[in-house]
Amino acid sequence: MGRIFTVDFNYGKKEYPALVKISAAHNFFSVSYHIADPSLHHLLPGGKVNYNNVDGFTNIQGNNIIVLDLIECITIAVEKYLHLPQEV
Repeated sequence: MGRIFTVDFNYGKKEYPALVKISAAHNFFSVSYHIADPSLHHLLPGGKVNYNNVDGFTNIQGNNIIVLDLIECITIAVEKYLHLPQEV
């Protein structure tokens, strides 16, 4: 399964758009965010971040709290659009 969509997220006191790509199959899940606004590229080089359930984040360095805060803001916005199956 895969999805590509855009989402608006709040960071600081501004709203930014991001392109989101989600892929999932059996035991694998990955998500990629691309922020087009160059004012945030000093936090995420090229405005991109990738995550998968095997390797974790594949293109961020260290545990930078500012970068992790930015990623969390995007993730919160994305979660509103995910329709996860409910357990029965």
